[in-house]
Amino acid sequence: MANQTLSDVTILLRNDTASNWTTEDPVLSKGEIGVEIDTNKFKFGDGISTWSNLDYAGTVVAASNTNGNIKIDGTETTVYTLPVGGSAIGGVKTTASGAGTVAIDSNGAMGLNSSGVTAGTYEKVTVDAHGVVTSGANLSASDIPNLTLSKITDAGTAAAANTGTSSGNVPVLDSNGKLNTSVLPPLAINNIVTVADDTARYALTTSSV
Repeated sequence: MANQTLSDVTILLRNDTASNWTTEDPVLSKGEIGVEIDTNKFKFGDGISTWSNLDYAGTVVAASNTNGNIKIDGTETTVYTLPVGGSAIGGVKTTASGAGTVAIDSNGAMGLNSSGVTAGTYEKVTVDAHGVVTSGANLSASDIPNLTLSKITDAGTAAAANTGTSSGNVPVLDSNGKLNTSVLPPLAINNIVTVADDTARYALTTSSV
């Protein structure tokens, strides 16, 4: 038989919606193709079995809205589960735990987990091996080290001297608000003279220290 070339010919396969195929449930002839036009699935008839008893001839794979899933013939199928992270994958986690680590939820959204430190300005902080701040506090008196006078620029010269009555010491007032007599200079008056009047007083001979 000689080959024949057909032109301007449209080949239509037997088709209907999935619901109508199920309702009618026909028996397809052997090798006959039936297509579900709303699901893109199809079956081959065997001349014996009704539509509902035939297996689909192909597998339809479609994307899913659930992270890590695909739809195979309309059924959700998990193909990948995001692992809970550890040191091997840099601390990536699927749950909101692990201070300062990156969290990825079931929908693939990424965010940084809280370290647990209240937001604010601190004078001192504690960080872990990854540089994540794990605590914060303000300075207390015990945090300030002892400083030598050379480290203090505005103390004044008297701050470097000891208190006392020796040379170079800073004298201290007593409980009466007076200086110790040991630091007072000697008095120049050696004799006490009684005079009768101003003429006699003016005639006295004095000396200065």
